[in-house]
Amino acid sequence: MVTNPPYFDSRIAAFRHSIRSINDECDKFQLCVNLRDELLSQHMELKWFFACIEEVMQAECTQYKKAKRHWLNGKNTDVDKKRWELFLDVAKSGAALKRECLAPLTKASGGRGNEKVQHYQWAFMGLKYCKVLGTAATRNPT
Repeated sequence: MVTNPPYFDSRIAAFRHSIRSINDECDKFQLCVNLRDELLSQHMELKWFFACIEEVMQAECTQYKKAKRHWLNGKNTDVDKKRWELFLDVAKSGAALKRECLAPLTKASGGRGNEKVQHYQWAFMGLKYCKVLGTAATRNPT
């Protein structure tokens, strides 16, 4: 039987307790929406982090670059290959997210630097959110 890590169990129990303590169904749903948004933000943040780490590995580790070519060409049958493939898939997804979010977030920062973007963690709100911010910044320059 697969068990959850203790951290999961405590968070699940806390969420269950919170949702059971609410009588109004609309408020329960809002709690679900809030947790969904929090989890998606964490997911986006982790994908972004994978992409950043992979960039460092690529730039700083010659052996990594050589091994990566073998993994991508299917020449390596090592058991660890599957773990690297999974890592690379997540990093690739994060890199795509970074590329797509960069222009809208640059517009949203309004030339004031990254402080505002970092403070509000807009990059981790998802691609749709980044695009909406970019569009709003274009339509309403400050």
